[in-house]
Amino acid sequence: MKSVFALGLMALCFSSFSQELVKSDYSKIKAMVLENASQAMLKSGSISEALRPYSLYSIKVTVDIVQTEEAASVFAQIMPAEDNCNCQDIFEATMDANKTGNFWEMVEGSLVVKHIQIDH
Repeated sequence: MKSVFALGLMALCFSSFSQELVKSDYSKIKAMVLENASQAMLKSGSISEALRPYSLYSIKVTVDIVQTEEAASVFAQIMPAEDNCNCQDIFEATMDANKTGNFWEMVEGSLVVKHIQIDH
């Protein structure tokens, strides 16, 4: 019984090492966030044109090491240019993503964009 548990634990440890992000993953995840957040924010009327890379203020990617496929949760803070949203507000976008081949794709229906108004 102990050997089965030890083998299971070793398999989990080895699979967790394969779930590390590399530099190219971060650039692909950033592009995915900007694309999907842009679409949602344009649709809601929050911005007048697609977000630019400098609009991404911060991003936090949490990799799920328990999954057999590469999966991540993404939290991003977005600060569009003032002339793009007629404001100086912050937006927070959260989504889940899966890696398919060399590309990261948002899990459909997981995107939530929250508008945080800054008092002027």
